[in-house]
Order: sequence, then structure tokens, then C-alpha cells
Amino acid sequence: THHCSQCKRCVLRMDHHCVFVNNCVGMGNYKFFVLLLVYTAIGGVWNAYCDYVWLYAGPPKLRDPKVIVMSNAIVILVVGFILAPFAIFHVYLAARNTTTLEALKGKIGVHDQDILRNLRQAFGRRWWLWLSPVHPAWG
Repeated sequence: THHCSQCKRCVLRMDHHCVFVNNCVGMGNYKFFVLLLVYTAIGGVWNAYCDYVWLYAGPPKLRDPKVIVMSNAIVILVVGFILAPFAIFHVYLAARNTTTLEALKGKIGVHDQDILRNLRQAFGRRWWLWLSPVHPAWG
């Protein structure tokens, strides 16, 4: 466990305190945090792609609000590209059975078993539910 100075409580297998979700990320919600990063990054890139297709392949009548669509595409693409490295980093940490706090201390892989066991510990026993927002204890 680790005591969070911001939440004023102990968190089992604490990864970090996230200001964006206003909570500590630890054993009980790590999978959901990683899925939030992955879904947001993929969704941002997909949204930007759809905006591009809509702008350049859509019917001529629909091209009038180009500025709004292009602004949306740029903003969401930037968000997607900013979150993608965080998502990749946290999937890497899960594969190495390491928390962010351990990585910052240079202790990557101290609890490392093998990649499959590490990912099962973070995302649940059933691999087909890893990308589903189902609690790891149930999956």
C-alpha cells in the first residue's frame, strides 16, 4: 500500500494520484484508467480521421461548416496524440507489473512474472474482456 497525501488515505498497489479523474489510481481502478487513456487516444485519432473524410469526401452541400469541423479535428487529434504515449506507457507498465511510483524510483520489473501473468493481474483472467470495462475480479 501507499499513502496518498492528496486523498489522505492508503491505496492498495497505488499507481499515482490523477488530477483528471480526481482520485488515486490503484489496484481497484487501474484497468479503467488505462482503458480511459486507450479509448480516448484511439477515439481522438478516429474522430480526426472521420472529420477529414467528411471534409474531403462528403457531399458538396455539407462542406459549409469547414472551420468548425476542422477545429474539432485538430483539437481531438492533439488530445489523441497527447494521450497515446501515456496509454502506451501504462500498457508497458502493466506488462512489466510495475506502478508509476515504482517506475519513477527506477524499480521497473521488480514484481515481474511474465507478460501474460502481469497483464492478467492488471486486466483480469479472461483476455477477451481486457478491453471491456468489466472489473478485473469479474473478468
